[in-house]
Amino acid sequence: MPKTRAQKQEIITGIADQFRKMKSAVFTAVGGYTMEDADSLRAKGRDAGVKSFVAKKSLLERALKEAGLNVDISNLEGSILTSVAYNDEVGAAKLMAEFLKGRKNSPMEMVGGILEGNLIDSAAVK
Repeated sequence: MPKTRAQKQEIITGIADQFRKMKSAVFTAVGGYTMEDADSLRAKGRDAGVKSFVAKKSLLERALKEAGLNVDISNLEGSILTSVAYNDEVGAAKLMAEFLKGRKNSPMEMVGGILEGNLIDSAAVK
């Protein structure tokens, strides 16, 4: 069932709050991402002070704007898994690098991130 405008705004506001509190974020293309992967990533993220979630790019773009970040993610391909670090600047990148290390044949890959309010490319994230 499609989400109502009010439900979408609630999601945008929640994501914007996370972006306001973050130290950094990492965007990952999520091909082949399963619920088992999600549960594992959330558990590891709790220990590292990183929260991960999947949201539509249009909602992410609105949340970034609402958070006051002038970041254009429209060129990122596919569905996006966002990992937000609260404790340190490298927490999300380290978590995703470790998570992806064991997934050699997976189409998942880091495609960008946010550091100090600026969009960074995948090479900078790595």
